[in-house]
Amino acid sequence: MKIIDTYSDIFKAYENGSFNKDLWDHYASSAFPGLKNKIEKDFSRVAEYKDKIYTILNNVQKNIEAAEMAHKSFINTTKNLSVEIKNKFNVDLDVTIILYLGLGNGAGWATTINNQKVVLIGLEKVIELGWCSESDMQALIYHELGHIYHFLFEHKNLIITKRGKSIQQLYREGIAMVFEQTLCDDTNRYHQNTNGWLDWCLDNDKLIKTDYLKRIKNKKSVQHFFGDWCSFMGYSDVGYYLGTAFVRFLMNDYSLQEIASMNLNTVLKHFYRFANQ
Repeated sequence: MKIIDTYSDIFKAYENGSFNKDLWDHYASSAFPGLKNKIEKDFSRVAEYKDKIYTILNNVQKNIEAAEMAHKSFINTTKNLSVEIKNKFNVDLDVTIILYLGLGNGAGWATTINNQKVVLIGLEKVIELGWCSESDMQALIYHELGHIYHFLFEHKNLIITKRGKSIQQLYREGIAMVFEQTLCDDTNRYHQNTNGWLDWCLDNDKLIKTDYLKRIKNKKSVQHFFGDWCSFMGYSDVGYYLGTAFVRFLMNDYSLQEIASMNLNTVLKHFYRFANQ
């Protein structure tokens, strides 16, 4: 595991208190090989929101105290992290964790750059979302590392059906959540848990399972369950609860590594059993 902290260079992307794209180009090119192209390719999908994203970027310069808190949280979270993962999961993750200034790409992003596994922590989005505390930073980094862990063992399907994609998203987020909770030593740890979110999920467990299963069977979108911009019955990110509950159900019979290695057809069969219990 490698840690790259670009915080000391982030403010070189600003001129007279405002974000400057040309200066950012130089900063991103120097931060990590291939990072600039990766960010810009992703940004091209939402380029029509450029003005809003630039507002988010300018907000970093205006909130130095929040930026410094997030930076300190990043340092504390990543310190001795590889040892903790080795002790709890018996794996060495070949991954680079980068604290960087993106173009509104996301607070956390597990991906690859030049065939290298990376976890990107976008300072501008961390500040926008108010995830600057150490506990929030832990949740963010641990969760993305959970995806990297899954990548090590994930069964590679040549063809993924619409049903397969729906179960894959649930399954992936469930594994990442269990990985995160294990590192935190807290099986009830969800950063989504505000305003009674977890209690509502627990009280409506059967309803959530039944609806998700129905959507899979009918090949309907499950987007309502993922993303803070979507909601199911007025609650966002309910898929993270359901995915975690599903993976913990599987852990009655399998190790987390065995679950991470399952092919999607097997996962789907298990989900039918889980949802109908």
